[in-house]
Amino acid sequence: MPSKYAVASGVLFGVVAVLQAVRALYQWPVHIGSVEIPVWGSWLQWSLLVACASGHFSPDASSTAMGSLFVAVPPNNTFENGRS
Repeated sequence: MPSKYAVASGVLFGVVAVLQAVRALYQWPVHIGSVEIPVWGSWLQWSLLVACASGHFSPDASSTAMGSLFVAVPPNNTFENGRS
C-alpha cells in the first residue's frame, strides 16, 4: 500500500496532467512574458506527469517515491565514495 505522501503527490501529478491535456486539446495559448509556449510542450509535460503519477500509485511506492520512474537511489543509500 502506498504511503499517504505517495498518494497525495500522485493525485497532484494527476491533476496537473489533466490540466496539461485539456490545455493541449483545446489549443489554449500560454505566454510567459513575450514568449509563447508551444502546445507540444503540454503534451511532453503530460507524458512526464502521467509517468510520475503512475509511479506514485504503484504497489512499491514509498514515502521516498521509490516507485517513480525518475528517482534513482543508490543501493543501501551509499554513494561512490562509500559515505551516506
